[in-house]
Amino acid sequence: MTMPFAGHQKFYRALLTGSCAFALSRGLISLLLPINRRVIERMHGHRLTTQAADDLAAFVTGGAGSFVTAWVVDGAHDPETFTDRLMNVIGRFAEEDR
Repeated sequence: MTMPFAGHQKFYRALLTGSCAFALSRGLISLLLPINRRVIERMHGHRLTTQAADDLAAFVTGGAGSFVTAWVVDGAHDPETFTDRLMNVIGRFAEEDR
């Protein structure tokens, strides 16, 4: 699996660092936050207060965006390796408590 925008990295770098970057970030956060909130509720909802679940969803959403933005802006040379790293983080986050 590769990052779908790997072939258009220059375009996304300009998008994520230009004058519209803040608005784009806010839009992506508003799109992804509810999804992450539902995942967190499914995984840990019985152990979290509503505020804690909201905070964790915001933290995860912002962190994921930062992770991808760093890759796009810093220009990682190997999208396959980056994708493996991203999937590893997601997999570790989704692991059940043992």
